[in-house]
Amino acid sequence: MIDRRVQKTRKILSQALVSLILEKGYDAITIQDIIDRANVGRSTFYAHFENKDQLLLVGNENFRHILKSKVEDGELTIDFEFFFQHVAENYDLALAFFGKKGGHVLIDFFRDLIADLVMKHYKIQLQVSEKIQLKMLNYQADAIATSIIRLLTLWVEDQMPFSAKEMAGVSNKMIKQLEAEVFNIKVVSQTH
Repeated sequence: MIDRRVQKTRKILSQALVSLILEKGYDAITIQDIIDRANVGRSTFYAHFENKDQLLLVGNENFRHILKSKVEDGELTIDFEFFFQHVAENYDLALAFFGKKGGHVLIDFFRDLIADLVMKHYKIQLQVSEKIQLKMLNYQADAIATSIIRLLTLWVEDQMPFSAKEMAGVSNKMIKQLEAEVFNIKVVSQTH
């Protein structure tokens, strides 16, 4: 259990970061800006966090839970509808992160999270074990995750002209296309 004073300090720092992101964008924020806004000393900041990226990710520990996944009948489904809906409900903040002035931290975080979910599933599902097959699967999982995050950024920048459900459908369709491609690679490599 985290001490209440630690929780309070972390919350104050996190709130300061969020308000600054909305004002000037993530990349423009300095540690000095954060500690000034939170009215804490530099040593207090560094007692809790190494840098602003860590503050962002630790201060928002629920990010991992935004992307829920399940496997039914051997098929991976990521609950992108919940993900896109969460983004829509926090549009101003999402625009600050995923829009043209956004930083790379959350983009990289979600891309890596999606790629990891895809990679783990297909590694097990398709019983991929050869080093070269794993490398190709990793490339493909990263490419799909990058495409989905790009889809998200375009959607946010364009003021969300499609529903979260439509965006989720497109995202899961992209993953299903990867499955067909990976399965073909596995079958072809086994015949050689």
